[in-house]
Amino acid sequence: MPNSRLIVRLEEIGSELSGRPGALGLLALGSSGLDQERLDAYSDLDFFVLVRPGHKDHFLEDLSWLTNLAPEGFYYRNTVDGFKFLFKDDVFCEFGVFEPQELPNIPFARGKVIWSHSHLEPALLQPNPERSRVEPSRDLNWICGEILCNIYMGLNRYLRGEKLSALKLIQHHNTDRFLECLLLHFHLTPEGRDPFSPDRRFEFLCPESGALFQNFFRGYDGIVASAQAQLLWLEQRFQPSAFMCEKIRVKLDEALEHKSN
Repeated sequence: MPNSRLIVRLEEIGSELSGRPGALGLLALGSSGLDQERLDAYSDLDFFVLVRPGHKDHFLEDLSWLTNLAPEGFYYRNTVDGFKFLFKDDVFCEFGVFEPQELPNIPFARGKVIWSHSHLEPALLQPNPERSRVEPSRDLNWICGEILCNIYMGLNRYLRGEKLSALKLIQHHNTDRFLECLLLHFHLTPEGRDPFSPDRRFEFLCPESGALFQNFFRGYDGIVASAQAQLLWLEQRFQPSAFMCEKIRVKLDEALEHKSN
């Protein structure tokens, strides 16, 4: 069931803005927008506030359009355009304030108009196709190449003593690459994925991924084991470069010996 408390708060924000000089509209995004059936007890509110030219700073400096609705608990300005804001009643918001001329250069997915002034051009609330897609689709050869190179470079960093850098390459950088790899391997459609955060809802899209990720991403003390698991999985299912795989195995042997000493 959608979280009705969040929907009500969103409508309250729209109503509050409608009485503010300079406000032009409220555009809800993600699960706050067109996917409100996904709103649950763990959701937050993502939205854009549209204001007249010259009014942006006012709406960023005076947040009474939020605090008039319920007491604030914590907030900070996380970008030049907006805030992360937590009400005392646990409604969490992430938002940006934009003037109409800024929107064509802002990447966002299609959202739901909660309120708009008659002076606001509806076309402005539609995402610019050139700005909406964060990353193009990759072919399997490119994905495997990236994974292998991240493992190889990561093991070199590990052997140098740069474990944090090794973890970042082997586990963090390879996270998105394995998401893409699994989509291709299991012939999954990317429909329903978050275009700006591909890890969101991935376990629902690919239930098999949980067990794999336990092996692929083992944390700071499992860097070498993570590299081993990633390489083995690739070799069992695809045909990655034999030359690169052999070079990685040499590095793995050296890393295991280094770890035992």
